[in-house]
Amino acid sequence: MDGRTELGNAPARTVLVVEDNDDLRSLIVKRLRRAGYDARGAAAGSEAAEKAAEQPGTVLLIDHNLPDMSGQELICLLKERGLSLPFIVMTGQGDEQLAVRMMKLGASDYMVKNQDLLERLPDALGRLFTELETERRILEDRSILLDNIRTQVWYLTDDHTYGAVNRAHAEFCGLRQETMAFKDMYELFPLRVVEMRRSNAMMVFATAEPLTVEEWLPSSSGEPRLLSILKSPKLRGDGSVEYVVCSAEDITERKRAEEALRAAKENAEWLGRQAEAASRAKSAFLANTSHELRTPLNGAIGFLELLAETPLDEQQREYVGYIRTSAYSLLEVVSEVLDISKIESETFDLEWRTSDIFGIMKQAMDAVRGNALRKDLRLELVVEEGAPQFAVVDSARLKQVLVNLLGNAVKFTEQGLVELSLRLASLEEGKCAYTFSVRDTGIGIAPEVHRKLFEPFYQADVSTTRKYGGVGLGIPICEALLRKMDSRLELESTLGEGSRFFFTLCVQCDAVREEKPKKAASVPKHAEEPLFPVKTKSPSVVLIAEDQRLNRRLLRILVSKLLPGARVLEAADGEEAVRLFGSDAPDIVFMDLQMPLKDGCEAAAEMRAIERESSRSASSGRTPIIAVTADVQKETKSFCLRNGMDDYLTKPVEVRRLRDVLERHLKGGAR
Repeated sequence: MDGRTELGNAPARTVLVVEDNDDLRSLIVKRLRRAGYDARGAAAGSEAAEKAAEQPGTVLLIDHNLPDMSGQELICLLKERGLSLPFIVMTGQGDEQLAVRMMKLGASDYMVKNQDLLERLPDALGRLFTELETERRILEDRSILLDNIRTQVWYLTDDHTYGAVNRAHAEFCGLRQETMAFKDMYELFPLRVVEMRRSNAMMVFATAEPLTVEEWLPSSSGEPRLLSILKSPKLRGDGSVEYVVCSAEDITERKRAEEALRAAKENAEWLGRQAEAASRAKSAFLANTSHELRTPLNGAIGFLELLAETPLDEQQREYVGYIRTSAYSLLEVVSEVLDISKIESETFDLEWRTSDIFGIMKQAMDAVRGNALRKDLRLELVVEEGAPQFAVVDSARLKQVLVNLLGNAVKFTEQGLVELSLRLASLEEGKCAYTFSVRDTGIGIAPEVHRKLFEPFYQADVSTTRKYGGVGLGIPICEALLRKMDSRLELESTLGEGSRFFFTLCVQCDAVREEKPKKAASVPKHAEEPLFPVKTKSPSVVLIAEDQRLNRRLLRILVSKLLPGARVLEAADGEEAVRLFGSDAPDIVFMDLQMPLKDGCEAAAEMRAIERESSRSASSGRTPIIAVTADVQKETKSFCLRNGMDDYLTKPVEVRRLRDVLERHLKGGAR
């Protein structure tokens, strides 16, 4: 069978084989030409860069180890020259860490050079060219939409999958049109938003009748906006719905005005009666509002992090970075509002425990280091010699105070330095007086506003707010937390020269434990040891339930290395996972929590029901189901264990932790 037949009647497509082994390069080029590709070769990275520049549409097939540079360096070099080319990586042996790095850099596939390589390459390249053709078709489809009107327009190929979208809708969502086109909504929006949108879309697909609905959707800023959407079906000749065209207008402000007027009329008398309790009502309102904001915001951030783990080109990754920064900035504001509410209502307690003071200071510095580097500021950490390293403090709240003060210092300093220092004021009878100081060379603070800075929501002036941002809660939160610690925040500042915020904590300290970090700093013994595969009596069957293709692939690579010979099943949603569990009886299941159709907990519950009905657990034991999620909250872990799961892995999955889970739950055997 020649290459023209393998690829259909499509014209030859250009491939550059970058491989320093002359024999292997020649074999690959010949095989690809026989498969219908326009294949050429390059023996080094510099040669490949020159040839790629001559023909920009080239797909690269790269050996990672080249004589003059690595494959990773070659891709970075091409991107610096403005060439973002699709590529596949080849290596002499499997390396999961290399796979992760190259996938994040944009690799379409990762292939090991073994005896099957020559036969697998044409299919791998065929899939890649098919994806490229799909992207080209997406760009052509976009031209049918109206990109220069304020009305948002898109169409749905089914009740939860986009076709193409116009510029107005993409900008509303804070995404690129190419990113949204032909994408499942579950990958873009929180679960509750998709379910609400699906119910309306399903009705149009089922009845073939147009429908006007109002839907609350998260905008690019994270703020929910109310859209009035007309959903019109496009019918086939047989009367069935081919796709549904949607056009939307933002009616948020009109609805808010109506709601505000109605609420004002209904609550005027109540507000008068509650005037004496206004302060407490404000705190309760802020706390409730913060919780309501965090619920959708946490979902948005979770989907954003999943998107960041998928293959993205350079511009997409840049946009994801902007959205991530905005989301985390909003989350920080919400957290500050919640903190000030808790403090004012006295609904939080400190957790005193022996902590590493030096480590807390270093972590606080690391938290602001990125912003400081972007402004080319010098960060300095100064610790007085002889200061005990361990003391009884609330480490989380102390770190919060230091991060807040350091963050403000970096924000209001354009050049120079930001310094965090620790001075030991006294040491007696097991107690230390630590003085923490944050000094900067920033804009400084006028004397007349020193004390006002400690009032919630106060900011020096409107121009400062516009330039530097913020809501005026950081300093009041620090002050309130320090008062809970029997301390107070003090300020020294000269306008135009800089500021110094400082406070003193009198706490129990332990000078003897100062040497312990030196022992702990040594490399753990197991870090030096090779990672041996898990031994089982017979080949295991492993089910990976994960809706993200990249996550599935990486987990498959890791499992395959740890369980040689294992049969790995993959499910992209909860329903498929349940079906494979019933038909293939896996020895262990790795279950993502957030999946379409059925989430991880629902799927786990149905798997347990299948075990009970088939008596499988009685004959072969309970099948281990391992939760795999980016949610690291303790409550989530407890919830999973209460709802049919046996263990918990957090993303990114650490290979040694994965091996421990496999060894513990397979126990050297398979059913």
